[in-house]
Amino acid sequence: MCKNINCLLIVIIFLNIACSQEKSREDEKAPVTKVKEIQYENIKDTLTIYLETILDTIYCAPLEQYKGFSLNEKTLDIVLDDENIVVATMVDVHHFNHSGKHIKKLLDRGRGPNEFLSIGSPQIYNGCFYYADGRNSENIIKIDLDKKVVSKMKSNVNDLDQFLVLKDSMIYISRSISVEKGGNKKIVFLNNQDTVFNHDKTLTWFHGGKLFFDNKGAVFYSRGDGDIWEINNGQVELTWQIKLNYVPESIFEKKPYTILETIKCHEDYLLLLSRDFYKTNKGGWRTNLRLLYLSKDLQNAGEVVQFKYKGEKIPNYRTIHYKSSNYLLFEVSAFQLLDYMKNCDTLNVNSYLIKSFSKICQNGLTENDNPILLIGKYKK
Repeated sequence: MCKNINCLLIVIIFLNIACSQEKSREDEKAPVTKVKEIQYENIKDTLTIYLETILDTIYCAPLEQYKGFSLNEKTLDIVLDDENIVVATMVDVHHFNHSGKHIKKLLDRGRGPNEFLSIGSPQIYNGCFYYADGRNSENIIKIDLDKKVVSKMKSNVNDLDQFLVLKDSMIYISRSISVEKGGNKKIVFLNNQDTVFNHDKTLTWFHGGKLFFDNKGAVFYSRGDGDIWEINNGQVELTWQIKLNYVPESIFEKKPYTILETIKCHEDYLLLLSRDFYKTNKGGWRTNLRLLYLSKDLQNAGEVVQFKYKGEKIPNYRTIHYKSSNYLLFEVSAFQLLDYMKNCDTLNVNSYLIKSFSKICQNGLTENDNPILLIGKYKK
């Protein structure tokens, strides 16, 4: 009898160990991340974002006037690192430092040497300004901002959509034509050794895509249809999914639709720019822009209606620039700042922002001056 009991115990122990090992193997195979999903129509709340909760620092850089250079018209892009600011307009590109002092004109628009036709994927890395001259160009231009040296780099990508400079390499996105689905374009991810990254074969190209870093330096790609993918060690994994009611196969379709662009992907939250396209009664098209905030747990999701910094509402701004992963820039026109300061009696004159704005105005700011950049650096 004892022998039978001992045998039974041995069998039970063996089965427990086997089950434990199998469970361990299953745990190793389990996905590391879980896709965060939300229906676009459920993002209804209105929110105030307190910038001190997402930014480490915030400061002002009034862009210096320069002969023949004016930013009274809309800028195309502004990118920066910890020392440099590069401003691209429709006609030229300029280099500033972080106090707003003009350093040098970098480029003019044109077809000649050291001229550009368009600026694609602008970014600054290790003191160098990179851009693709034309969205489908193979060439990436590199400008050393210190030595003012211009060099041309070949991407070996025939249909270059975007690129991102990494620590010791680059990652490109190529829109290759697929013979499937009537010729829809598929995304091909490549590194600088031209190795095609493995990815979901259904990952087709969609308008509004963007390559970017998160707060930890991981590489992400967001598409205009609300999908956000992490690119890691040659793998592409879906991490966020904002489900739209309708995703057009073409941006020229007549039905109303929405395109989403990621401003910031943080481990704690997501900032998005939403463009809602809809038909007017007269048959034309209108665009409604909304800035959206989603917390990691999706319990706090809504449209950002105002920003505040340490109790003070920031001025109305002309646009937000967000192509530099570590920075959030508010471009405030001189007129907007002067109008804001008319109400200084109702503002806290001892606050950091109001002191900064007062100093700029006291230096003789006029409505025709270049805009002021309100620069915030994200928390890690």
